[in-house]
Amino acid sequence: MIPMIPKLLAWISFAMVIVAAGLALTAVFGGSAVGALAPSLVLYGSIPVLALAILLAVAILLLGAFQS
Repeated sequence: MIPMIPKLLAWISFAMVIVAAGLALTAVFGGSAVGALAPSLVLYGSIPVLALAILLAVAILLLGAFQS
């Protein structure tokens, strides 16, 4: 297996967590600029990105378990 794949998945997962945190912080501290969009921003932006990051972390664990 290509040894670079787990590292690439780890960096992508890390970037997705940073994006999700940015979306959540924007929703919380956006104030009147975000307005009524804040709950939608968390529900449809931050949570799916975090779910994908968790799936990538599981993929990294599975790849690591089956590498020799």
